[in-house]
Amino acid sequence: QNVEQQLRRTRRDIKTLKRENAKVLEEKNYLKERLNEVESVRGELEETLDRLQSDQAGSVEKVAAEGKQKVDICVKKLNDALEELVELNHQIDLKDREIGELN
Repeated sequence: QNVEQQLRRTRRDIKTLKRENAKVLEEKNYLKERLNEVESVRGELEETLDRLQSDQAGSVEKVAAEGKQKVDICVKKLNDALEELVELNHQIDLKDREIGELN
């Protein structure tokens, strides 16, 4: 009887851990997708920044103020995207550790 109770408890624990593992894997996949999105945005922002810097070199006085503002906005967006990228990488590392602990 006692062994049967332990066996039932162990089976229940296994089911619980499998559900938790599935949730962690799902969240990890979501975070990887978000990371890919952020990296894509980062690439677009870098291209825009390069284009703006080239445009700015063309007509210095007229474009200087507008171009600088655009570049500043792009740099801020790029920095925000990079911060989000670092945070997503950190979250993925945490999820990897959680998966490792569940296994």
